[in-house]
Amino acid sequence: MHIKCITVLIAIISFPYILYSQEKDNPFRFEPQFKSTQFDATSIYFINTLSASVDFDLTKDKANVASGGFRAGVDYFSTGTVGGSTNGSPCLDYDMLGRWTIDKDFIRIDLCLGGSYHTASKSYYKDDEGLFLKFGGDIKFKFYKNYAGLLIKFGTSKVSYGGIGLFLGYGH
Repeated sequence: MHIKCITVLIAIISFPYILYSQEKDNPFRFEPQFKSTQFDATSIYFINTLSASVDFDLTKDKANVASGGFRAGVDYFSTGTVGGSTNGSPCLDYDMLGRWTIDKDFIRIDLCLGGSYHTASKSYYKDDEGLFLKFGGDIKFKFYKNYAGLLIKFGTSKVSYGGIGLFLGYGH
């Protein structure tokens, strides 16, 4: 499973170079740098999440709209029904994800794919813990630059979750 996650991460990061490798004027350039950090809280029905993440860019386009890199983060979430919690909830996911971003003045879209180490708090779900492939994303509607706004978020790995909420952060 580790090899699959690493292979997927490398593929996501190198995608722009593979796509434009025959072009003389490659629209993407290799420019490693800090992109952003964020804290967010989302909720929908009986699913609640708290997250913290840091994004780093490895490549970006010449117009500074699209970028690719990686995200390191932690997601704490609880899932449930009217009867109580489900899936060993609350759970923690420790993520290392490849990230593709479109960033404009008032909106930012992130799609992520990579590895996630999943832990469950209930003892009878301990067999479900481990490293899993994770796909996720978020759409940020910026109220004040890259510092605060509305967030729509989803993630799917061992347990799927999502919601609508707020983010606070710092970024370029």
